[in-house]
Amino acid sequence: MDTAIIPENLDLSTAADIFIIIVVLISAGVAFFRGLIREVLTIAGVIGGLAAAVLFGGSLIPMMEGFLGVGEGEEAKKLFDIIPYEYIAIALAYGAVFLGVIVGLSILSHFLTKAAASIGLGPIDRTLGIAFGIARAVLLLGVLYLPVHLMFSDKDKEAWFGNSNLIVYVEMTSDWLAGYLPDTTDQTAEERMESMPKILKDLDILKSQTPSDGSEEEGDDASSTIIISPEYEERAREELETLIETMDEEDAIEIEIPEDENLNQ
Repeated sequence: MDTAIIPENLDLSTAADIFIIIVVLISAGVAFFRGLIREVLTIAGVIGGLAAAVLFGGSLIPMMEGFLGVGEGEEAKKLFDIIPYEYIAIALAYGAVFLGVIVGLSILSHFLTKAAASIGLGPIDRTLGIAFGIARAVLLLGVLYLPVHLMFSDKDKEAWFGNSNLIVYVEMTSDWLAGYLPDTTDQTAEERMESMPKILKDLDILKSQTPSDGSEEEGDDASSTIIISPEYEERAREELETLIETMDEEDAIEIEIPEDENLNQ
């Protein structure tokens, strides 16, 4: 490729804007030629087909097995000596329901589009299709940008896309989509900060309640002695180290945890 045709100042922000414009134009163009009715029913067909396949696909498996000659107690036949016919029957059952719904809604969308055009609603259908195409493109871009939105800091994104004029709309969409994702983090940095006193207290209790070597408690004192395992101390230390790592460098503090020689013996 001739690099001379690429502008020298083409940075990531400019490339992002160009990519966004291309995706929006393609989506809006397709929706304009197909119209809102077809676009909506196409998406409804895919979603409805998947739902129908999950709900009703299993009921067609016996019929497909009979069609392929799959019987109980018989040696399983294989297609090309690789794929068992019973698996093919399952695929055909679910696939038939899925395709049936899509084909049915495609036929319906064809007649509805013709009916809309016959009463003069064709231009309105196409105009609304453009709006639908733009919304679909923004949603698609938000999904594609979602990993960047979740994995990188605002400082990094500002350095990469700070000069972009369109990325802000994609960022807003990704932020909206992220609100529907489950919270997979165990604890935020603030929650870990709040848990620090408890961790330090556990370490102090651990050292104070660990019996020294050769000492034996009798009577009530022996029964009330709490034995803290080395594994518990190690887990508490790991929690404290994780807490320190999650803090910002400016706010990070260094805490020295004395080693208890008795526990290491």
